[in-house]
Amino acid sequence: MLIYTTPTFDAQAKQQGIQSQVAELLVILKTQGTVAVQALFEWNYPYLKRPVRNLRLLGKILWVNNDPILCLLAVLPRGGNEYEAFLRNPDDYGISHLDSLIDPKELENSINAQREEQKSFRRRPTLPEDLRQIWLKGPDWIKNTTDAVICESEIWVTQFKQPDTQLQWRTYYDIVDSLVEKKSGIETTTTDFLGIEIAGQPEQNRYIIYSWILTSDTPNRSVLFLLSTFNHYPTSQDILEVGQITRLFNSNPGETNGEASSKNPNPTNVLAQELSLEDLARYTRRSYPDYLLGDSEIWLEIEQEFGINWALSMEEEKILHELSTPEISHSSLPVFINGRAGSGKSTMLFYLFADYCYRYQKYYLQHRQRLNSVPHPLFLTYNEQLLGKAREGVKKLLKSHHKFLLETDGQVNKPSIDICFKSFQQFLLSLLPPEESDKFDPDKYINFHDFRQRCSRRYSRYSPELCWHIIRTFIKGYTLTGQNEGYMTPDDYEEIPRRERSLSFDIFQAIYKQVWPWYYQLTTREGYWDDQDLIRKVLQFSGDNLPVYTAIFCDEAQDFTSLELRLIMQLSIFSHCDLYPPVWCLPFAFAGDPFQTLNPTGFRWESVKATFFDQVIAALDPTRQLNLSMTFYELESNYRSSPSIVKVTNLIHLWRHILFKIQELRPQESWQSYMESPTPQKFIFEQNNFSAESLKQHIQKSPIFIVPCEAGGELDYIRLDEFLSPLFPDATEEHPPKNILSAIQAKGLEFPLVILYKFGDQFAKEFNQKPLIDYVQGTGNHPLELEYFFNKLYVAASRGMSDLIIIDTEIGDRCLWQYATVGILAETSSFNYHEYWLNQVNKPEHWQTYIGGVRWGDNLDELQRDNRASQAQKFEENGRNQKNAADLRRAKQFYRELGYLEKADLCEAFALKFDKRFREAGRLFLKRGQELEAWECFWDGMCWQALAEWYHNFPRKNLWNNL
Repeated sequence: MLIYTTPTFDAQAKQQGIQSQVAELLVILKTQGTVAVQALFEWNYPYLKRPVRNLRLLGKILWVNNDPILCLLAVLPRGGNEYEAFLRNPDDYGISHLDSLIDPKELENSINAQREEQKSFRRRPTLPEDLRQIWLKGPDWIKNTTDAVICESEIWVTQFKQPDTQLQWRTYYDIVDSLVEKKSGIETTTTDFLGIEIAGQPEQNRYIIYSWILTSDTPNRSVLFLLSTFNHYPTSQDILEVGQITRLFNSNPGETNGEASSKNPNPTNVLAQELSLEDLARYTRRSYPDYLLGDSEIWLEIEQEFGINWALSMEEEKILHELSTPEISHSSLPVFINGRAGSGKSTMLFYLFADYCYRYQKYYLQHRQRLNSVPHPLFLTYNEQLLGKAREGVKKLLKSHHKFLLETDGQVNKPSIDICFKSFQQFLLSLLPPEESDKFDPDKYINFHDFRQRCSRRYSRYSPELCWHIIRTFIKGYTLTGQNEGYMTPDDYEEIPRRERSLSFDIFQAIYKQVWPWYYQLTTREGYWDDQDLIRKVLQFSGDNLPVYTAIFCDEAQDFTSLELRLIMQLSIFSHCDLYPPVWCLPFAFAGDPFQTLNPTGFRWESVKATFFDQVIAALDPTRQLNLSMTFYELESNYRSSPSIVKVTNLIHLWRHILFKIQELRPQESWQSYMESPTPQKFIFEQNNFSAESLKQHIQKSPIFIVPCEAGGELDYIRLDEFLSPLFPDATEEHPPKNILSAIQAKGLEFPLVILYKFGDQFAKEFNQKPLIDYVQGTGNHPLELEYFFNKLYVAASRGMSDLIIIDTEIGDRCLWQYATVGILAETSSFNYHEYWLNQVNKPEHWQTYIGGVRWGDNLDELQRDNRASQAQKFEENGRNQKNAADLRRAKQFYRELGYLEKADLCEAFALKFDKRFREAGRLFLKRGQELEAWECFWDGMCWQALAEWYHNFPRKNLWNNL
């Protein structure tokens, strides 16, 4: 690599006595090039910095005659006024103090002299034209308005969850497919309701009611609206009931009488009106293009909501279209798609990746004769289960989508796409030589579950989640050039840009001093390791010997560290080529779930963007000539919660938007927008005749309480609370209260009803009884702890699906909840808070119809509903997927309370397995007839006597799938 040092840099290096360190650095940089720059320097874009003792070397990359030149500009003492000014605003400081240090004539002479010395100077290769044409074109998912759209009502979706309907799925598939393809074999008849028809197979006694609609969009779209299935010929009364439940009938507020509508249905029949796709979306629970009917298995997966949800919402279809038309939308790859569970973010990633797999197959067929190895795209995830779904799902798309079936020549010779899908951890291990990869013993791997167990036994002041976040994201995952053996120190943390710091310096320093020494010893001297150790080893060992890929897609990327993104950049074939002239699209794509982030202040797009910019875009475009940027999409449809709950969580979002100036926050829209839903209620102790005794009488069905403590602090919180402590006198870590969760524990879970318990009271205690409105009217930066609190509040409030109840104290209401109360204003209030919040934002129209509040509660009847079975199922699913023993034991308690003893035992067996109590787990699995699970436990636990007994009892059991 060509390097230029300014006279100022040389003089300052001599003055500080670091010439020898600089000389060693220059040798490495000249021989290893841009890879060494990325490894040895940190970006404060567009400048670079490198720590040497208590000094910082500042540099910049210039592009001269198509060559990157590293210019070392100055040496500044860390902590000095000049360096602090640089950190505050690198651009401004650089323009006024650094760029002028470069003498153009000296620079030219230095470069020419180095070129003479380096006769074999290796220039950055130009990007081959075939790679540019195939891989740097945007995705090809331009909206095809000639495809018909299938829309399904809430009733249709609910019916397909019933066993009787699922057993007859083939008949219903044939009926729908015949309607779309205009096949014979079904009978169709019109009805008295304009636009609604009946289709069926009389011999099977199976019928559906549906509507064919030509929308008012430009161009028009053809829509098949599936309303309901029947196991008999539907009567007019049947159709009327479907219309009323779906709100397709009686939409006029003045007409609510069913009999009147039956006599004259059309005036209040939505389907008799002119409709756009957006209008239909309000009544649609699920939609998908008609080409998905080409594969009956894909259609069945859609109907069963099993595996991948291939049905794209109109929002998702619009995003794919925008990414495919960058010259119009100015949006393309790289892209980060953010969405909660069930939002469709992973499905969108699969659609995009299928396009690149198709390109790989075409490229392979064209070039396999002259290339030893054809470069291919790469899909990475840490989640093995998701990896299998992605691989099989993309294969199905390539097999059944008409877009990929138009060119059939050579189809039988197309390569398998299996090589395109990798488990991130196994992939990293494969990049190391055997003598290095052997050091990563699988039995000594530390994941978050293991860390939480070990950490919670030693340290109680800070939650394991907080410690893991700081160690993983900053101490180990941010840099290879930290001052303590490459790890980040408190001094290094102070230099991180404010937008990337998620916690205060004091918290970082405390965890660095109290928790990090223990964990450092565990992962060095004792031989344990985590994913960041593996990443660091690959980056340190492999250098520029990494394989390269044409497109890189990553799921569950909400917590990717700087080092993970650095590695991903180095895996791209385009990081090794000259990308000029500028390109529209750079094939990187990420998807993440904001509710699964370990960041205690919540997912922050600004932080992710800054990290991606530093690690990927800055490396590819250090001189800003490509004008690259990353596209961000937040999926705004909420598929889980009722409209009234979504409006409350949007209000909390708005508070965060105002308080912390998080510009990317947008309100969500409830997918169930046509449904009526109860406004969340608040009950304040000792007000309006509400008391602890009245609450106690209404919680016999164990509703879910979310409390405002840290993860791991639930038991202490319960013991200190005058209402909760008598309810759970025997609660232990082994047997946690089944229905009391912290916000962190509730991440990824949703329940029909949720109680937010004393969040306002906690707000008052933490922040000196300062009302929320005082923070809005104040100036200056707010403490990170305030941001942390509102993230917890948002996570907690968004766990409710149908009902949300707030229970709090008088001081909690005064400091927090009064500012969310609708209806009758509190006595202390003299103005409308809804209007007040909207006046705090630049574009109130973006929020106006999307925010709502809570009302004073008048009865607790909602708490009488029995949701225990669904709560048990949620805890069981999450416990097994996340290997969370605590959630499994909660499920066990619910199942036992309901009398489902076998389910309870299986939950305990899996909990024991995840606790590594393999012998006990195996015996419990055997008790419940799960022989193969038992065998796996005995094998993992090296329980040889139990294994011998197992073989004696089950000599013919097939174990090939286990081995």
